Amino acid sequence: MGYGRYLLADALGRAARSEIASFAVIVEAKDREAQSFYRRESFLPLPDQPMKLFLPMAAIGRLFE
Repeated sequence: MGYGRYLLADALGRAARSEIASFAVIVEAKDREAQSFYRRESFLPLPDQPMKLFLPMAAIGRLFE
């Protein structure tokens, strides 16, 4: 349906505005299609666990400048 990008943008915006100190947002893709979605959105896979991906808070902050 195409709502995934909107939901992800909302979640990342909330993370960017949060007062909680964190290094990155980490997601666990449920399948290869989800993994591809996150990769298209600039998430990086963990080297030893390719279904877990992360996006550094610095990159998220730049998205909402």
